[in-house]
Amino acid sequence: MIAFDSFAESDASGNTGGTLLFSFNNVGGTFLLCACCDDNSVDPGILGFYGGDQLTELFNGLLGAAHLWVGYLVNPKTGANNLSLNKTGTMAAFRTGVITFTGVDANNPLGGNNNASESSNTNNFLGTTVTVQGTSGLIVDAFMGSRVTAGNAKTPQTEKMNNTGLWGGAVDHLAGMSIEAHTGSNITMTWENFTGQSGATKKIIYATELLPSTFTPKIQII
Repeated sequence: MIAFDSFAESDASGNTGGTLLFSFNNVGGTFLLCACCDDNSVDPGILGFYGGDQLTELFNGLLGAAHLWVGYLVNPKTGANNLSLNKTGTMAAFRTGVITFTGVDANNPLGGNNNASESSNTNNFLGTTVTVQGTSGLIVDAFMGSRVTAGNAKTPQTEKMNNTGLWGGAVDHLAGMSIEAHTGSNITMTWENFTGQSGATKKIIYATELLPSTFTPKIQII
């Protein structure tokens, strides 16, 4: 059974280049996932490391001034270690969330995944459906919204990050992460109830399935 272990987030504003660094205490997690949301119109070229071990990139999406990067690490070091995001470019402003879990299959940690994006000042939700591969497991998502003052993960998703603020000058953004367990059914992860959408609003969501160490694949009838 997959269980939540620990979570932390960091933020910064201004034209930040080089390395973004903060300490994250992994209590006892065996799987780490990092999501970085930043106000950028170009790919900053992120490489993620935790305790000196490089994360594997899962997703790198760019839409207008909204950029979302997601990476993971199996068997991360426990205790307080540095999480660093090394960049070839710069970030105007960012929010980073790091989350760990126990019970994830070390040899086959990931199942289905999906993503969606849109440019809209009127649509009040954005979701993506993950076609699950296991009979049980957990879905974790990451969300980036540019020029959005507020929003939330749809029930029954459990929010782990909901960070809003004036990133990169006087522009509102929303960075989010949430989780939801499943019992073999496909899951749609959705963020909704957006307020303050204006100008060139951009939204990106990515979601992936984590498979338990007792992974049982779904039987497909052809």
